[in-house]
Amino acid sequence: MARKWFQNRIVTRICRMGAHATQRSPETASKQVPVAASRRLPTPRQVLAFFKNAFVRAYSLAILVLLCWAGWLAATYLRHSVFLPTQVPVKLLQWQGRVDVAALRQQNVPGVTGTAGRAPLGHYHGVDRWFQEDLTNTCTTIGCHEPLPHGQKMKVPAFANFHTTFLDCRMCHTDVHNAVGQKAAGQKARVIWISATTGQAQDLPAIMALLRFLDTQRDLIGQNPEAAHRTIAGLLQDTLNGVGQDPALEGLLAQLQTSAPGGPVWRQAVDELGHELPLHVRGEYAAKLAPLGARDPLTDAAKTTATQTAAYLAAPVGDRRAGFKDAIHTPLLKEAVSCVACHDEKDSMLDFEALGYSTQRATALRTLPLARMMQRIRQGERFYIPQILEGE
Repeated sequence: MARKWFQNRIVTRICRMGAHATQRSPETASKQVPVAASRRLPTPRQVLAFFKNAFVRAYSLAILVLLCWAGWLAATYLRHSVFLPTQVPVKLLQWQGRVDVAALRQQNVPGVTGTAGRAPLGHYHGVDRWFQEDLTNTCTTIGCHEPLPHGQKMKVPAFANFHTTFLDCRMCHTDVHNAVGQKAAGQKARVIWISATTGQAQDLPAIMALLRFLDTQRDLIGQNPEAAHRTIAGLLQDTLNGVGQDPALEGLLAQLQTSAPGGPVWRQAVDELGHELPLHVRGEYAAKLAPLGARDPLTDAAKTTATQTAAYLAAPVGDRRAGFKDAIHTPLLKEAVSCVACHDEKDSMLDFEALGYSTQRATALRTLPLARMMQRIRQGERFYIPQILEGE
């Protein structure tokens, strides 16, 4: 019974579907497109609609790609900036000059024989030539010590390295006072200027003589400009011969030589020279202060060190070479001479006037508050900057 009912339902359903297919409305019949008509070319409106639709889809796809690319760049930048920060180029951080041992054996080295470029992020101030080679200092030329040997172990390495440009190593690391016997009351250490090229004793460096002349001969410059011109121009030329090319000093020399002595242009050049020279007196002497030997005026210790150094380099690695090393360092002090040994108003071991400094400059060096502050730092004492600036 159920089977017969199910068959009747299927037949009835098929008949209804056939009737629905054969009974179409007039509208549907009118919209029927013949097979031949469907093969005709599309109308302009259809073409325009097609391209418009394609453009919208392409534009949407381009916007999607652009957003994805921008998001990828943002995520990459965040990753690199937070987790993998890029390193700043070395040229932007480090000074372009060189003061290592190899630079002493080369010519035209930035920072030694010429102006060194400034590092935009590493140095706020421009750095010009400020270090001169010392070919007679065997401590540095053989590679044992750097030309600026004072490192982070010292309390004040920058100020100690500053002195290496015009002081021989033995000035601070040997007992200069007792180099020729026990110190007598009021006796000054025997110190001379030696050439940084030959190591032999020499006269007062030209730049020092010129500074002293400008400080002490103001009356002569005003009353007898012709005589002053010969001295100033000669010493300035000798200074350039010693320190090498320098645009500022060369320009002042040209201005002096092309103007009438005593005239407004000449006097202006002399005044500018008085302001410019102190900026160069930090090691541009082509000479250094060194202790005078007991017998040999060309410093016995320097010759002895050179001989021992040559023997040290020739000896093979072992006990014998270590012995030469000990012999070189035995005369040295365990701790360098204090800052106030020279910068002391009452008992300075140096006779600054005899070494060529003017009275005004010698007084400033003996009473230098900065030297006392550096000594306090070396000794681990407290210091107060306002008291230092006010002269205590």
